[in-house]
Amino acid sequence: MEEELDYFSLFLTEEFFTELCDLTEIYHNVKHGDKSKRRRMSHERKWSKPDLIEMKAYIGILLYTGVVKHARLRDYWSRSRLFSSHYVGDIMSRDRFSQIQSNLHFVDEKEMAQNEDPLYKIRPLISQVLIASRILYTPDQYLTIDETMIRFNGRSSMKVYMPLKPIKYGFKAYVLADSKSGYVLNWILRSEEHT
Repeated sequence: MEEELDYFSLFLTEEFFTELCDLTEIYHNVKHGDKSKRRRMSHERKWSKPDLIEMKAYIGILLYTGVVKHARLRDYWSRSRLFSSHYVGDIMSRDRFSQIQSNLHFVDEKEMAQNEDPLYKIRPLISQVLIASRILYTPDQYLTIDETMIRFNGRSSMKVYMPLKPIKYGFKAYVLADSKSGYVLNWILRSEEHT
């Protein structure tokens, strides 16, 4: 394996993306039901089920926005020299990105109606990455358990405030990591402690 995409594909497989496309389509159909009742804005593109290439591009853009910071999401599609992120606009239009983002689903809501897990909507993604993390890496002799904060500024019942940490607001997680490399083998969020 020589390219980053090869490593990425070990964690999120073709089967995972195929199911993600299907679940996103199911959610869109449930959400919009009778399409004739919904007035489309003139600039909106008609919905079509995302294919594997589009879904991978969407996830790639999300990862890119986590590394290259702009003040607003729409700045990634700006033509301004100051904010321009040429790659993003070449990969996917802002309208299509917004369409996928507003319909993205990892689970079928009907099957998960009575679920008590606060992370049930993203549980398949968490499970997929954790399973791959354990299978694909052989840790060194020494492991460490530590707590970490995942920055989050939105609203959530799981968000905590820790005034003495560099990241004061976010999700508190406990991680099992390789002491030598720092590779994370397992993690749980604070709300999962007692489940």
